Amino acid sequence: MAEGLFGVAQRGNDPALLLEAHHTLWATIFQMGEPLLARTHVDQGLALYDAKQHRAYVSLFGAHDPGVCGACYLGMTLWALGYPDQALQRIREALSLAQELNHPFTTVYALWDVAWIHYQRGQYQAAAETLEASWRLVTGQGIAGWPDTESMVLACLRVEEGQHDDLIAQLLKWLAAVKKRMWGWREIFCLCLGADACCRAGQGALGLQVLSEVMAEKNIQGFYEPELHRIKGELLLEQGRVEDAERCFHLALDIARARQSKSLELRGVMALARLLARQGRRDEARRILEETYGWFTEGFDTADLKEAKALLHELASAS
Repeated sequence: MAEGLFGVAQRGNDPALLLEAHHTLWATIFQMGEPLLARTHVDQGLALYDAKQHRAYVSLFGAHDPGVCGACYLGMTLWALGYPDQALQRIREALSLAQELNHPFTTVYALWDVAWIHYQRGQYQAAAETLEASWRLVTGQGIAGWPDTESMVLACLRVEEGQHDDLIAQLLKWLAAVKKRMWGWREIFCLCLGADACCRAGQGALGLQVLSEVMAEKNIQGFYEPELHRIKGELLLEQGRVEDAERCFHLALDIARARQSKSLELRGVMALARLLARQGRRDEARRILEETYGWFTEGFDTADLKEAKALLHELASAS
């Protein structure tokens, strides 16, 4: 449908409609798990964007500003493609534009994506504070229909503080609610986050149950598919199912590499490297991790890259 819309816009003579066609495509393609192609549509769409000229389009298309949305998706695609510092810069620009436009729903939209980038970079406190700001704006403005994902993410973040019981109760309640509506990438992200938190809370069986809800629906896994397999592998490993876990890690890696999602590739390769090291295959573990880690040129203060560096040091020291 998005491609059909794009074809109609190309045949017309209205740059604003072409912008909205790109808008539809970058969101759809990113959620399908193709960050590189999504970035192409973001770049082409933002080249057409003018904040003053297109401000009225907020009330016509999607209820949020296309320029802010484009900047948000640019940040998310940059993170996926392996540029976490540029991602943070772009997502901050998106929030700045949203606040300048003074459109509440657009600001809520931007705040959620800023929190997402903070989380992916391992800046959990910043992610929590941003989500709390988003929720205050949602409730203060009476914005209806916005997914209640903030509370779920906050509960998962509190696992780090040992609040496991609250997470489990909220996750079960949220899972029952989310089954009743269409799932977007935010819901899938939250379910992955919840499953990962279950693993850290010693509730691996529940984590696998949560993942099964997503993985049973092949058409909605999208962008986060490598993470679904990686987290499943971690949960299986906790149950002693080593061969099944290794297959999950390889699948996560294969999907991430096919999509050029370097950040998700790094997470998959770290999981596999730790498993290989446990099996006494340290040279192989170091080799595959060095290959992926060596690709990165920025983001060395993020949690994933610091963890990868520490793991490389550990593998080298033990060889």
